Amino acid sequence: MNDEELKTAIADVLKDDRDGASPYQEVVQKLRALAGAIEASLGPGDIEVRVEAGHRVHLGQQYSFVVRVPKAGLREVDARAQTSSRPRSCAPSVTPT
Repeated sequence: MNDEELKTAIADVLKDDRDGASPYQEVVQKLRALAGAIEASLGPGDIEVRVEAGHRVHLGQQYSFVVRVPKAGLREVDARAQTSSRPRSCAPSVTPT
């Protein structure tokens, strides 16, 4: 097996061929949409609101809502959300910090 065949074989094994988004991915998209709405309401261009992955917790993933004001050099974590990797309990729980 040459290098190209090996790369192709590895890519075939690792590819994600599932149809549609998983409940987990849907929740992450909703968290990002919420961050975008918060950013738009605070003043687009001056303030950035991002969702950053944090620690893996309780069989799921923690995400932080990070507010940045680049001109002032300010970065603040305002809330954390935890999503479960369990299919039926994927709804996020948001905790203000």
